[in-house]
Amino acid sequence: MKGKPLQLEIFKDQTIKENNSLSNWWVIHNYEKKIIFIIVLLLVGVISFSLGVKKGENIALIDNKQKNEILNKEHIFEEEAKENIQQALIQREDKLSANYTIQVATYKTSSFAYKESEKLKKKGFLTMILQKGDYILLCVGKFLNKKEAELALRELKKEYRDCFIRRL
Repeated sequence: MKGKPLQLEIFKDQTIKENNSLSNWWVIHNYEKKIIFIIVLLLVGVISFSLGVKKGENIALIDNKQKNEILNKEHIFEEEAKENIQQALIQREDKLSANYTIQVATYKTSSFAYKESEKLKKKGFLTMILQKGDYILLCVGKFLNKKEAELALRELKKEYRDCFIRRL
C-alpha cells in the first residue's frame, strides 16, 4: 500500500487549519463576510439611534421645563405691569393737569370706537373718545408726563401696534 495515500495524508492541511481559530475566518466566502458586516453595521446603527432618541427626549424635557419657567415669569411680569398701569391710571384720573394720553385707534364711525372703548374698560383702562374733524380718536389714560405714558404704551403695544403717545 505504498502507492495509495492514506486518508490522513489527504486531509493533512485541513487538520492544521482547524487548530488555528483565525484561519476559520478565511474559509468564509466574501459575500458571507459582506452580509456579516452589514448585519453588524445595522446593529450599531439601531443601537446608536436608540441612544440618540433617549438623549433627545431628556433634552426636550429639560427645554420644556425651562420654557414653562420663562412663560410663568413673563406672565407674572405682565400681571405686575398691568397692576402698575391700572394704579397709575386711577391715581391720575382725577387730576386735571394731565398733559399726555395714548391714542389707540382712529375710527370713521363712533359705534366701532365705543365698542373698543368698552373692551378696554373691561380690562381696567380709563378711555376717552375724542372728535377730531371727521375722525373719532380712541385714547387711553391721562398722564402727567411722558414717562408714565410709556409704561402703559408698552402694555398696549401688544394688542394695538400703531398706538402712540400724544398731548391732550
